[in-house]
Amino acid sequence: MFNQKETYKLPPAANMYVVAKVILMVTLISLIFFFSKIWFSMWTFLVIFFGLPIGIFVLLRSIRTSFSIDGNKIAMNWGIITRNSRTVLIENVQNVNVETGLLMRIFGVSVLRFWTASQSQIVIDKNGASTKPDGLLVLASEDAQWLNEYIANNGQA
Repeated sequence: MFNQKETYKLPPAANMYVVAKVILMVTLISLIFFFSKIWFSMWTFLVIFFGLPIGIFVLLRSIRTSFSIDGNKIAMNWGIITRNSRTVLIENVQNVNVETGLLMRIFGVSVLRFWTASQSQIVIDKNGASTKPDGLLVLASEDAQWLNEYIANNGQA
């Protein structure tokens, strides 16, 4: 499905999903004030001062996210002001998770997360230890399933 050594941007549906998620979150937060007289003004305030900046930031970040598959490795690039890059060898991937929620299904996207055994992904806080993924991509659902199988087959299409 993906050509080797070609750089891919996230699909436009992923960007629309991100914007819809931010709008939905701001609307849900503003519903706290729904039965008061200030509901609409509170919703407007939240959209202008929280939703809009967060939405722009998340949208710019998703637009500036790209990845490439080169044989047995996946290279990811992201960032707005500073560019970050991470390359993961497919043979080191230990767990892959494809998530498709209700809002994601509406936009036809899935979130693909994968973990390796690196210690940098362990997060320790007051609630205990958890792990953050080494890679996180929002892709079209078919592409996420294909990449999941590609990783599971250790880089064999």
